[in-house]
Amino acid sequence: MYLSAYLARRFEGATMQLTGPQIGEVRDAIVATFTENDLDEFTLIKFDLRFDGIIGQGNLNKRALHLVEYFNNRGIVADLVREAYAERSHVEVWQRLDKLYGARPPTTLQASLRTTTAGPAGAALEAVVEPRLKILNMELWRTGEAQAQARVCRVDIGPTPKGTGFLVGPDLVLTNYHVLTSVIAEPEAATTVKCVFDYKRLADGTVQQGRAVALAGGDGWLVDKSPPTQAELDDRPEATMPGLNELDFALLRLAEPVGAQPVATATAGPRGFVPMPGLQPPLPTHGALIIVQHPDSEPVSFALDTDAIIAVNANGTRVRYATNTEHGSSGSPCFDMDWTLLALHHLGDPNWRSPGYNQGVPIGLIANRVTPHLPAG
Repeated sequence: MYLSAYLARRFEGATMQLTGPQIGEVRDAIVATFTENDLDEFTLIKFDLRFDGIIGQGNLNKRALHLVEYFNNRGIVADLVREAYAERSHVEVWQRLDKLYGARPPTTLQASLRTTTAGPAGAALEAVVEPRLKILNMELWRTGEAQAQARVCRVDIGPTPKGTGFLVGPDLVLTNYHVLTSVIAEPEAATTVKCVFDYKRLADGTVQQGRAVALAGGDGWLVDKSPPTQAELDDRPEATMPGLNELDFALLRLAEPVGAQPVATATAGPRGFVPMPGLQPPLPTHGALIIVQHPDSEPVSFALDTDAIIAVNANGTRVRYATNTEHGSSGSPCFDMDWTLLALHHLGDPNWRSPGYNQGVPIGLIANRVTPHLPAG
């Protein structure tokens, strides 16, 4: 179950979580002041969520506990308290709980050369309005962008661009399983696959056609793989919960270690590769997310949304976000603002007329599978 796009966009401020006794306080207030019908209406109208879908069966006491835990586990229980208070502002218990748990977090303010903390009404000459968006070092950020651009490739089957991939080792490219489904089914077609690096539009508007690199020969080209769910292939991603063996990735070995070679000239440094994190980096609601991609088979580009991450699903196998993609973006790397790899992009909302999300696979799950194949360190 995902938080809806509406719900994720509704919340503001830093996340918070309650202790067990505090969860009990909020649960008791819900049981004392809401009926089950009230809760059905409350969660649907306020959060675009169906009460039954969130917490299943049971008596009101049990279901209220599950509701609070659902919000608390996502770090957004303060918003549940605030909305409950708005509905029951005349009730003393909600007046108290709103002051305790529903208040917006303090804002960090910068004044002169010191940093102070003030409440929402605090004043200073400068303010960090969005604490989740830190101020970045331009040189480091531009270096990370240039490295990411050089390490991303377009994946072609024969003359047809099929998706995007990126280097995770000197001769290893990560992309989606579904980008290469036909080749995985008929391995002899692997000789027609090319990974095209440096296909980009230059500052003067001309397009650099890039460098096509073949896959390794024989059966050594497919190092590891994991399919998507059948429901995802059928454009019904909500139908089943993906398992840990349904991560929609293919790890490919190239015919040459392009990552160890210079990007352009003999004097340039090696291209390098995107480091895979040892543990899953945070995927906070509202977090920024950058996708470096070949959208619609075009030269390498990136899309950035500073309020992107919508939610992670219940078992942590998928993450949804608002950063834009196009056909051909499948297999793209998703980064945070420090160019840390977060996820492997793999699909968009099947409701293409009015899409609400794009979706990726958290990279930590894939790293657990492929780390034995990656270079040490």
